[in-house]
Amino acid sequence: MSATVFYFTGTGNSLAAARTLAARLKDVSIVALAGIVNEGRPFQVNTDKAVFVFPVYCAGIPAVVAKSLDLIKMPRTQYVAAIANCASSAGAALDIFAAEMLQRCGRTLSAGHVIFMPGNYTPLYGSEKPATIEHMLKEADNRLLEIACETTAGTPVEYSLPAPLAWMTRLSSKLCVSSFPYMQKRFRAENTCTGCGLCASVCPVNNIVMSDRNRPQWLKKCEQCMACLQYCPVEAIQCLWWTKGRTRYHHPGIAASEIAAQKSLNTAM
Repeated sequence: MSATVFYFTGTGNSLAAARTLAARLKDVSIVALAGIVNEGRPFQVNTDKAVFVFPVYCAGIPAVVAKSLDLIKMPRTQYVAAIANCASSAGAALDIFAAEMLQRCGRTLSAGHVIFMPGNYTPLYGSEKPATIEHMLKEADNRLLEIACETTAGTPVEYSLPAPLAWMTRLSSKLCVSSFPYMQKRFRAENTCTGCGLCASVCPVNNIVMSDRNRPQWLKKCEQCMACLQYCPVEAIQCLWWTKGRTRYHHPGIAASEIAAQKSLNTAM
């Protein structure tokens, strides 16, 4: 059995999950969805199985994940699974992903899974306590081992919400996610900003540029992944006015350089 594990990540959870899963599969490669989109060329999958790992945004999926499906071709792939990574509820993320894949790739989803990992959306909450983070990550790893077994066996796994709930959640998610690109005004860099440019480096969709004054400027294609805020070494980046002082989070095993690397398909994961 050969497999391709695709991922998109803001602060490392989905990359860590993709690696954990890949370590339990045979003849596997890990591919960054942001790299596919940035490359802008069709990506041919020549493996028997494919697994997509992504975070849940507003009960749905990141826009870059949907965009990547326009470029992914899977003529040989017999089994396609998705893993939605969230802090509390996956909402209609798996239903939305399945619908997007059918529309853009002409493929149906064989299995849908949910894993729970620490959240990173600082505009709503601060990070969990270290003990809670450690427990959640261990539980996620355990669940990923089960998913690896199901993937190896080619087990179909039902994922759909009841129709009325799925429809309502899809609509609310679409409205929410469609507003993300216009949220650049919510971000700011405080005077403690050192102009290091790390925020621009880790942004997976190249939404941040450094100004002539060596300060970050946000454009209009934000994914709300929070990579810039979470990886800022001096916590100078804020989103809205109440994030200052809230505890930040990124996966303890994923460095900023690894987040930045997902923008290229030429970097080994």
